[in-house]
Amino acid sequence: MSLLSSLSLKFCKKNLELHSQTVYDALRERYPNEKIEIVDCVGTEFCSTCADVPFALRNNALVGGRTARDLFYKLERGMVFLEKLPESKKAE
Repeated sequence: MSLLSSLSLKFCKKNLELHSQTVYDALRERYPNEKIEIVDCVGTEFCSTCADVPFALRNNALVGGRTARDLFYKLERGMVFLEKLPESKKAE
């Protein structure tokens, strides 16, 4: 079963250009078989956030960081948490 099969992770194209490209690259390298999307716009409710801080949407919830490194660690902790779930919980 895929680690992130129940996880939706999306990066805004503009935010990648401004702040989070290194985060995206690091996650793609560490999780090459997982679907991590780049979208033109993650939604108008996040428009101002796009230019301000590194962020991604995890299951349609904004995860932001003060820096790209901070964002990476927040997203990585969520992925490590999923790896530690018992098999019965991963299937839900």
